[in-house]
Amino acid sequence: MRHWCLCSLLACAMLSGCAHQYVPLQLDEKSLAYPTSTQVDPGGVLAYNTQVNPKIFPVVLLVANSNNRASIFEFTMRTALAQLNATDVFNPAEFRKFAADRHVVLDGDKLDGTAIQRFSNTVAPVLLVEAVYRFVGDARMMVGVRVTDGRTGTVLLAVNHPRTVWNNFDSEALYPMLNQLRRWYLASSKQSA
Repeated sequence: MRHWCLCSLLACAMLSGCAHQYVPLQLDEKSLAYPTSTQVDPGGVLAYNTQVNPKIFPVVLLVANSNNRASIFEFTMRTALAQLNATDVFNPAEFRKFAADRHVVLDGDKLDGTAIQRFSNTVAPVLLVEAVYRFVGDARMMVGVRVTDGRTGTVLLAVNHPRTVWNNFDSEALYPMLNQLRRWYLASSKQSA
């Protein structure tokens, strides 16, 4: 009985430590990175291509996939992209309307690479940002991002950051991935400027 009570208290403490209220996404003034207590493991960066300047894409299609605070996650991703000066960021529903306003019909329920490539080559280049923030159980999070050149289908950045969270979902799981996105974006902007 005593062991069960101790385990219950520990579980409650962990859950309350992981409980989340929205905190505005702010960069550290000195490091120009999001404050974090962890980093993405070196093997977690699967692609890092800085040959294409992300600033040449007037349209960013953000596909945010989350089973935990989905609307907050999409808002956080939009904020991170805005802090990189990406101004025209659309989720899939907004992108379909944007395309329809330009008399482009996107077939099917799912936006596939062919539709994005056709739009990129006929209307405006699209930078596809697919972000994942998924709770997989037992304080485990799967966080990642893949950035693709919509004109060619070339993956420019791929980050896979599985993490057991001990204290804070954002600083341990989300912010390390966002910092990798920032590093890639800034390096790509300088490299191809």
